[in-house]
Amino acid sequence: MNYQETLFFVGKCLTINHIDKNKKIIEEQLQNNSIDWDAVVKISTGHFVFPALYCNLKRANFLQYIPNDLVAYMKHIAHLNKERNEKIIEQAKEINELLLANDITPIFLKGTGNLLEGLYEDIAERMVGDIDFIVAKNNYLKTIQILKKKKYAVHKDGKITPAFHWHYPKLVHPEQIGAVEVHNKILKKPFDSIFKEDNILKSALRKSNGCFLSTNYKILNAILPKIINDNLYYSYIIPLRTTYDVFLMTNNTDYKIILDNKKVYKKFNNYLSCIKLVLNAPDNIIVENTRASQKYKNSYLLRLSNSKKIKLKSNIINKCIILKKYLFMLKKSFSDKEYSEYLTKRICQWDLYKKILGLKTTS
Repeated sequence: MNYQETLFFVGKCLTINHIDKNKKIIEEQLQNNSIDWDAVVKISTGHFVFPALYCNLKRANFLQYIPNDLVAYMKHIAHLNKERNEKIIEQAKEINELLLANDITPIFLKGTGNLLEGLYEDIAERMVGDIDFIVAKNNYLKTIQILKKKKYAVHKDGKITPAFHWHYPKLVHPEQIGAVEVHNKILKKPFDSIFKEDNILKSALRKSNGCFLSTNYKILNAILPKIINDNLYYSYIIPLRTTYDVFLMTNNTDYKIILDNKKVYKKFNNYLSCIKLVLNAPDNIIVENTRASQKYKNSYLLRLSNSKKIKLKSNIINKCIILKKYLFMLKKSFSDKEYSEYLTKRICQWDLYKKILGLKTTS
């Protein structure tokens, strides 16, 4: 199995309990004993879906086709992840109660939000990094102060984050398992207006164990930060963890994505078309089949096949994006004090020029 075949195999495995055609395909492959399990483990762990893979294979009663030692290992990792997630959930609930007591309503995002809301049939499925939540901008600094009074502090290895960044540097607690990222917005400038604060707050879903984004915003929040904040669009990198989340968010759910920014919508639709491709075209994921989406899918497939031409194209575009980012910051520095102070500090640091020239890997 090459990389693409393995990736698509794992993608289909994540849907076998919802899509009959994929269940039949996967069972046939398993029965033929044609799976390179070393490659499957490598890709599923690299994409942080190894426990989700195990849980789906178990629910489909497919563990009988897998080597016993691998099943034991998968079970062990899933158990450890479940124990960690139980602690993450408890920590998030404590933070929620703390902030509510101070008249602040946190809206939980990404993995932690999905766990609290009950998106997964088994909480062992989702590997969670940080506890992310967003608060109203007028409560942002107050929220940070409250957490710091409760012994949360910026990690000693944490990066210096500019004041205009979309979230505060990671906060850690000596007695808690999860790092906390407090957001004042979801996307970086100049795209932050896509998630208008009033719309987020009005459409938020309030439940007994927390407050969460509406389905539409949740889907956008799963994809747009990857495209915009992490610059993954032109690298043709689509994490399976994101792919699985989007699949579950759209499954048996009515949703309608509306984006006024046509350029961003085009990228969103193209990215979503590849998610649909990896999962073997589930009907619940709605995309517009356009020339642009087909072209992007073709480039994505070439990237999976390790095309040197696509690699070169990606590298050139990403360097241009980095340069454009710093030119935008330079422009803003003439009218915005926060940008001005940040650039004054950064302009004397050599790693800035490494990033611009593409000599340093960006996070």
